[in-house]
Amino acid sequence: MTDAALITVRDTHAEDIPAITEIFANEVTHGTASWAYEPPETPEMLQKFKTLQAQGYPFLTALIDNQVVGYSNASAYRPREGYRFLVEDSIYVDQRFRGRGIARM
Repeated sequence: MTDAALITVRDTHAEDIPAITEIFANEVTHGTASWAYEPPETPEMLQKFKTLQAQGYPFLTALIDNQVVGYSNASAYRPREGYRFLVEDSIYVDQRFRGRGIARM
C-alpha cells in the first residue's frame, strides 16, 4: 500500500482550523510560499474559512489517519468584474508529510 492510499481529502470543518492555522503559521515563519509576515491566530483563520465558505469557494482538508496534514482553498483573484471567473488557489502541506502526493490530491 502506498502513502497516497492513506490520504483522505474532504471539505474542511471548523474543528480543522486550529491544525490548519499551525500548518500555515509554519509556512509564514519558515517558508517562502506566503506573503504574510506574521502568522495568523486561529480566530483569524476561522473567519477566513467562514468567509470563503459563505462565498461558495472550496476549502479542503487532507487527512492521514484522521490527522490534518494539509489544506487548500480558493478565493477571488481580484475584485474587478473582468476577473470574476478567476480564482487564486493555495495549497499547504505540513512539512512532516511532504513528498507523499498530498498536494497533488
